[in-house]
Order: sequence, then structure tokens, then C-alpha cells
Amino acid sequence: MIDLHFAQPQWIHAIWLVIGLVSVLVWFDHRGSRGLDKFVSATMQKRLVRRPRRSRRLLRVAFLGLSAIFLVLALMQPQSGFHYVQTPRVGAQVMVCLDVSKSMLAQDVAPNRLERAKAEIRDLLTFMDGDHVGLITF
Repeated sequence: MIDLHFAQPQWIHAIWLVIGLVSVLVWFDHRGSRGLDKFVSATMQKRLVRRPRRSRRLLRVAFLGLSAIFLVLALMQPQSGFHYVQTPRVGAQVMVCLDVSKSMLAQDVAPNRLERAKAEIRDLLTFMDGDHVGLITF
């Protein structure tokens, strides 16, 4: 289970400061364009003042606000780690099928196939502590 928590959660209140800052910047943008309209006519503004479009200015403010929110999140110092939970072990039921025909006496693996299979089953049983294991021979 992943555990996410913050080392400095009190910084969450700085989000209000970010919201206020973005609001003030939008207000300044709106107020600035009205002030310019008072002094210079619209036709002269096109000749004298090069200003980006309003949507572009608001996009800049939005990105500034977003970066400030990420700064607040960084100040909160997010930390994650693993929280281990011990659960009770549920026993398994395993059936092992073993061929005991004469073909298992072939010497292609040392000492022969049957002895090798027995050794593998013994190794398996060391890991199956407390589980039910059955053996089927054919």
C-alpha cells in the first residue's frame, strides 16, 4: 500500500495567497487596458502600442498561477513510501504428479530422471511449510 503524506501540510493555506495574486493580476490587466483607452484612441493604440492579445495575457497569468500552486505543493514536501501490512498466510493445496515408468530410469540427466524428480520434489517441500501437498504417481 502506498502511503502519501506531507511533511509540512500547513503550507496549504498559501493557496489562498496564490488565488489572491492571480485575481490581482487579472484585475491589473483589465484596469490597464481601460486606462490606456482613456489616454489614447483605438486607432492610435494600434500604431503606438504593441500588446499581446487578451487571451495570451490571461494564459500567461494562468501559467504563473499554476507554477505558484506547484511551488506551494513543493513547500508542503510530499513524501511517499511503502507501508507494509502483515496479512495472515493462507495455506496452499498442491498436487505433484510423478511419472514412475521405466522411461524415467534413462541416464540423460545425472543420476537418472526419477532421482532428479525426487530431488526437485524434496526442494519444493522445503518451501511448502504448513501447506497441503499431495503426490500422484503414475
